[in-house]
Amino acid sequence: MRNFISPILVSIIIFSVSCGFYSEEEISIMTQKIESLEEENALLQEELISAQNAATRDICRANMRTIASQEVVYFSANTEFTTNIDDLGMTGIVCPGCNEEYNITAGTDSYGFIYYSITCPELHGRINNGLPSWR
Repeated sequence: MRNFISPILVSIIIFSVSCGFYSEEEISIMTQKIESLEEENALLQEELISAQNAATRDICRANMRTIASQEVVYFSANTEFTTNIDDLGMTGIVCPGCNEEYNITAGTDSYGFIYYSITCPELHGRINNGLPSWR
């Protein structure tokens, strides 16, 4: 994000110098403070973006845990897992990061074990047979 504070303050400083309101030393101190504030602002923006990304990831993972729980409920009623999110009563549940549906697979592996897997299209993780990848 571009910081628009600096151009405004620079204009104020130029005006103040031309009118003789501040000495060169005072202008230098103000300029250093402005630069320091801009650096702090950039760091805070990075931290905010990082926190937003973590929150999005956590919401996505909570969605996948809920889908996994619904798979177990579905299995208890139908003796099979489903790949259709509508069958789970979770229509419209998407990853909040990319707004896409989760990839759900289910079936029987080569050993005869029944399985299901839920994967986030945004790579926030996956759940295989109730076990999350992010432990």
